[in-house]
Formats: sequence, C-alpha cells, structure tokens
Amino acid sequence: MKTLFILCLVIISLSASVCLSGQNPDAKVAVHVMSHEARRNCSNNMPTISDCEDIVATYAGCDDADFFVVFYDLEGYTGFNYSVSWPGDWSTCSFTSCSDFVIGGIVSPGDSIAQTWADCDSSSVCIAGFGWIGDIETSGYITVGPFPGANIDIADCSFDVDTTSAAYRAGVCGATGDDPCEGGEGGREGGGTEGGIRGYYKP
Repeated sequence: MKTLFILCLVIISLSASVCLSGQNPDAKVAVHVMSHEARRNCSNNMPTISDCEDIVATYAGCDDADFFVVFYDLEGYTGFNYSVSWPGDWSTCSFTSCSDFVIGGIVSPGDSIAQTWADCDSSSVCIAGFGWIGDIETSGYITVGPFPGANIDIADCSFDVDTTSAAYRAGVCGATGDDPCEGGEGGREGGGTEGGIRGYYKP
C-alpha cells in the first residue's frame, strides 16, 4: 500500500504542470533502434549506451525491429512520463518497461506510460524501456512525445520535475533518424519540426 501511494504521488506530480524545476534542465530523450532479439530483457542483450554517440537512430531493415527509449544528459532520476508513436500501418508493439513501477503501457501508436524507480539512480543515461514492432514494411519514424495533458517529464532524486522538448526520433526501413548529438532548437536538415520545437512528431 505504501509503495502504491508513493507511485501515485510521483505520477500525479509528474503529470501536473508543476512549477518545480529539477536537476535535469538539459535532459534529452532519443530512440535507439536495432534488429529484433527475442531473448532480450532489461538485464540481457541490451545495447551499451554511455552518451549520445552510442545511440543508433537509423535502422535500414524492413522487418522486425526493437526500439529503446533512452534518456540522457541526466543528473539523477526517479521517473519519466512520455508517449511513443509510430506509423499506423505498422503492427502493434510489445513494450517492456525497465522501471520498478509502471502505470500505462505502449501497445498502439500514441500510447503513454509513467515509470518510477524505487531508488534514485545517479546515472547520466537511462534506457527506460524497449519495444518490439514486427512486420515493418513501410518507411517511417518512431518518436517519443508528451504524456497526455502534460509533457515529456523527468523526475529527479528529490521528485522535482523538468520537462524536455529535445526528443530525437528513429528512422526505420529507409527513413533517416535524427542525430541525438545535434544541439540547439529548431528545424533539422530537411525540415520536419512542428512550431520550431524539436520532437513531438506524428509519423
């Protein structure tokens, strides 16, 4: 009961438009993508990502693919809120959260999730979870977007909340993903931002 109360408290604070600023004002999120591995879990067969240069945002294959939601440039974290989208003509997704507690889930494009960890993690990079999308036959993007009615939220070790609009999409089956090491706001080469803000794409 205590755990459920703490989880609900964190989700409410993350979802609200709070005025608190946390320790992660420069945090970013990107989608890493690679070929599907059926034996993957949060402890095995995971990619090794220590900074933005390790994130692979383009997968040429037109088949099953695994994608990973990667938060980075962190100064410690206890939770995240976000949604994930991909083209509607792709299959549904089997998503695995790597957090201790979770509300929601990623099955269909635009679905959202709220994740919390039992203890503060001081790591600068977090692979929050991963998903498997099968039978990809058309070009498109996998994108992290805002939690409904809120933002892409990051709770630090004091449960103070920052939001980010620095969301870098992955490209699959002929689409080129964004460079997760690219700095600044505004458009990418070739255009594609909405309102001059990085991320929040509709595939």
